[in-house]
Amino acid sequence: LAKHIKDLDVMLFGLTINDLINLAYDLAVANGVADRFSKEKKSSWKKWYYAFMNRHPKLTLRSPEARTQNRTKGFNRNNVYEFFDKYYAIKVKHGNLEKYNMDETAHSTVQTPSKVVSTKGKRQVRIPLVSLYFKRKRMTDKLKVGAPEGTSNSCTSSCWIDKDVFDEWLTHFIKCTQSSKDNLHLLLLDVHGSHTKNLAEINLARENVIMLPFPPHPTIKIQPQDVSFFKSLKNWYNIEI
Repeated sequence: LAKHIKDLDVMLFGLTINDLINLAYDLAVANGVADRFSKEKKSSWKKWYYAFMNRHPKLTLRSPEARTQNRTKGFNRNNVYEFFDKYYAIKVKHGNLEKYNMDETAHSTVQTPSKVVSTKGKRQVRIPLVSLYFKRKRMTDKLKVGAPEGTSNSCTSSCWIDKDVFDEWLTHFIKCTQSSKDNLHLLLLDVHGSHTKNLAEINLARENVIMLPFPPHPTIKIQPQDVSFFKSLKNWYNIEI
């Protein structure tokens, strides 16, 4: 666990105290010693945290560097250079790995219409309205119609990715790419919590794939799927709806 924290820190995946405690609980469950911890909160006690930190004096709790709004949101040189320094270090250590990019996006059923030619002075311009209704949150075969062969499908109650769905996705990714310790692939992705803070994903990734996160804010500029794919996808999806 201490090594994992250090590895995450190097790769810009910092863990909060709560993240660490929850991860420790998952580890305790996996090793059959969860009876020492809080089953209601599904986390270990805070006293475990202080004992753990005492056992590992090279670890400490630090505040991330404060950043101005412009620097946080901006596409700045420091953030990008730091990412490519880590990318280059992986390339030096492992050679020219096969690379993949993973990202998530959302599609709204309330579409932004394209501009239409209308009469000057008219107060409101209307277009035909199309509504989509989904009767259930569980996966149904109807949602798979027309999907490419080999597609994996899942649903979440929040409509956003969670750790269980990411575990499914990562398992599917490894199966399709045949990535392993002897055939490592580099996976570029963002720093969403579902990617880094659950035990199943940690164990699966450690044995099969190298994950490198993009800087947390300028992904709109350097995340390949945001730049080259999702924008066009949403535009044509909007037109089709």
